[in-house]
Formats: sequence, C-alpha cells, structure tokens
Amino acid sequence: MAAEKLLAEWFWTDRWMGSSAFLLPLEARGLYREMLTQAWRRGARLPNDHDAIRRAVGCTDEEWARSWPLVEKYWRVKRDALVNQTQSEIYRQTVAIRTVRSKAGRRGGLTAQALKGQAKPQAKSEAKFNPPSPSPSPDVVPTELHKEHTVEIAQETLDARAGRLVERYAELFYLHRRGARYHSRIHLDFMKAQELVRTWADDARLEKLAIIVLESDDEWISHTDRGFGVFAAKASWADDRLAAWEAQQKAQAN
Repeated sequence: MAAEKLLAEWFWTDRWMGSSAFLLPLEARGLYREMLTQAWRRGARLPNDHDAIRRAVGCTDEEWARSWPLVEKYWRVKRDALVNQTQSEIYRQTVAIRTVRSKAGRRGGLTAQALKGQAKPQAKSEAKFNPPSPSPSPDVVPTELHKEHTVEIAQETLDARAGRLVERYAELFYLHRRGARYHSRIHLDFMKAQELVRTWADDARLEKLAIIVLESDDEWISHTDRGFGVFAAKASWADDRLAAWEAQQKAQAN
C-alpha cells in the first residue's frame, strides 16, 4: 500500500481517551502522537532507527531522551520496524474498507435492470432453504517469524472475506428487499463482518443466513431496518433455522 493512498489518518479517539498513553506527560504524549502519524504515512510502521524517527517527528536529542523511555512500551519491534499494535489493526481495517469501496465504485455501472434480472432465478433457488419464520427467539510452525507471518496472512484473508461480505450484503439487500438500497455504515459493518467470518468459515452459508434475515417475517426483525447490524445480531438465530430445515430435508430424503 503506497503511503499516498492513506494520508488521511484514522485515529481511534474513543480508545485513546481511555488508554494509559493519554495519561502521559504532554511532551511524551506529543512524541507518541507524532510517531503514530509518521507511522501511518509509512504503512503503520516506523524504521527501527531512533535517529531516523527523531528526525521524522522533529524532536531534539534532549526531548527524545526524556520522552522515549515513557512511550517505548507502546511499540514493539517487528523485524526491521517498530509497530503499534492498535494502529496496525486500524490500518489493516482501513485498507480493507478502502478496497471494498473501490470495488463497489468499479461496479457502479451495474444497472438496476441487471440486478432485477438476477433476482427471479436466485429467489427460486434460495426459496428451498428459506422456510417460514418461527417466533423470535492453529497450525504448528517451525519459527516465531513464520508464525507471525502465518498470522498476518490469516488475518488478511479474514479481512478480505469480511469486505466481500459487507459488499455482498448490500447486493442481497437490493435483491431481497424489492429494490431498496442499503447504505452501509462501512466501519461499523466491517467490524461486525470480521466477527461473522471468524465464526462461519463457509461464505456461502453466511449468504444463506443473510437471505433468511432479509426475507424473514420474524416480528423483531420486521421492526428493524434489516441493516448489517441486524444480520450480525440474528446470524446465529438464522443458522439454527437453516440447520433445522436441512435436518428436515435429510429426514425426508431418507
């Protein structure tokens, strides 16, 4: 990810106000925030070189000597870089969200007529697993370096799945809510999607659960906007319904 692509730094204000770093002396707090900004411009990482960091943030040798010992604990060495764990998470989410938005923009030429054309055959194929609504109701790795790399790849895969799920939900919303448009609350929806893809490894099943929520006549769901947050809240409920229907179909087949 080129630095110029994410120059608009996204800062976790709510977590910051309640963190121990917020209680640092003003000088140390200033160094910490300047380091975070410089790290953001470099893909959420700083070179593990104190002189280079000091020049980048514009602080003197004396200021560094006073403040670095106070902020050191908020950074960890990762190969040849310094990273802040919270910022790394936020940066990764922001990149994934930007990718989702970019893909959605490229598909902006998809017409409503094309989507409607998909709706009828899809509705027929999906009806079979959407019965009437009832009442509410690690791999062993040889080295630490390999392990860290494996964790990063796994997280990137989860983020990519979460991004696709948010994107697909908007399409399903259009198809199953009579052409209504869903305006995603992208950061909130993406974080909920991350939890969903961690819980369900099968993306096709998640899509089925989304359709159940979108088409359900459940009393509680009917009084909501059926947004992504509703889907996330009712996913387990929908999974129970789908599992019951699948068991019924299996019993009938036998």
